[in-house]
Amino acid sequence: MLKFFEVEARFPENAEEIRAPAVAYVAQQVEVPAEDWAAYDWAWRAIKRHRVEIRGAFDFRESTEQDQAQLAEWLVVELAP
Repeated sequence: MLKFFEVEARFPENAEEIRAPAVAYVAQQVEVPAEDWAAYDWAWRAIKRHRVEIRGAFDFRESTEQDQAQLAEWLVVELAP
């Protein structure tokens, strides 16, 4: 998930979104069996913690309603005057 986020700037929606060669490569780097990826529980609360940690590593945060309002205002001023 860390590498996916680094490349895509978002999290994968499911395990199938991450290609097997990428899983195998990262598994080799961290010395765990690639098959362990299949057991990752996408509905478990740990995934929320992992996402928070990954966002922190890249200095990202979830957008807020204020962020969305500022973006809308910027779009109106800069792109659609």
